[in-house]
Amino acid sequence: MRLFNEFLIRIFQWFYYIFFVFSVLTYFGLLSLLPLAAMVLIVNGLNFIGFPGLLSLLCAISAVVYLGSLIRRAPEFLKVLVDTGVGLAKLGFSQNQRFEEVVKSVQEDEVQALSDP
Repeated sequence: MRLFNEFLIRIFQWFYYIFFVFSVLTYFGLLSLLPLAAMVLIVNGLNFIGFPGLLSLLCAISAVVYLGSLIRRAPEFLKVLVDTGVGLAKLGFSQNQRFEEVVKSVQEDEVQALSDP
């Protein structure tokens, strides 16, 4: 029974690990692709209004660079964004450590059950 319990705990630990890895990669991927998404939206909006493609691309690039410079001037905002991702990674690591504690307690309970007459 101990092996079955340990197997179940390891399966749940693996699912939690995969979930948090996916979450952290998605978060930082979203942060890195956000300027590209803003540029595409601005280009499409300007094309819809009637601007030529090259002119709308140049306007979108300058708008994204300007927004990037505004974010760069606010270091607390950038720090909050990065700290949120790091906090998510730390949460995943702490959950992994909690699963290790559960595995140890299951092993100790089995040893204690075998030693009791």
